[in-house]
Amino acid sequence: MTNIPTDLLRTLIAVVDLRSFTKAAQSLGITQPAVSAQIKRLQFLLGSDLFDKSAPGIALTRQGEAIVNNARRMLSINDQIMGLVDAQPKSRTIRTIRIGLPGDLSGPLLPWTLAKFRKRWPDYSFQVRSGSAGPLIGELRQGDIDIVIALSHEEPTDARHHWTDQLIWAVSDASKVDKNSPVSMLAFSNECMCYRSGVEALSQAGFESRLVSYGRKLVTG
Repeated sequence: MTNIPTDLLRTLIAVVDLRSFTKAAQSLGITQPAVSAQIKRLQFLLGSDLFDKSAPGIALTRQGEAIVNNARRMLSINDQIMGLVDAQPKSRTIRTIRIGLPGDLSGPLLPWTLAKFRKRWPDYSFQVRSGSAGPLIGELRQGDIDIVIALSHEEPTDARHHWTDQLIWAVSDASKVDKNSPVSMLAFSNECMCYRSGVEALSQAGFESRLVSYGRKLVTG
């Protein structure tokens, strides 16, 4: 029977959580070649590739995701056993999860969701930053952000979770559309995917549009 060394599993979890071999090496206090060697050894022991080489950034294969989930459980049990024999009290380690999302998704539901998460897992804190989806996804692939929630016209190739929704128009009953005047549209910025979709739809229908961005009080023709 083959026993899997826990240090190999810890290296795997570090690479997945930090989305970077370099940052995993820094967090573990070893070199990047050492991290690569440990991952190769783990894959040899398991007889399976854990990372999808055809996808950009750090992306797990389906079997890799299952192994990571079980590795977390195994390491948790290992740490609980060590805690039973460790008489010295340890200070709590707070891990920060870095989240990036466009401004139009950071509504009132987000603080409630994060507060509910922290109530169950108090050893985690959050850093939330907003921006355009493209640059945020780039930072995610570089390992500078842990989670990105974004909208995309195309089906993402390396997203952990994704779903399809239909865009709808929202208009006040008091609004009147004059085809001879630009249609005023409310959005966070002209980088907003919903805004760009609206502009394209209006253009195809023969209407001009005008962005009214609240927050910055920006008006563009």
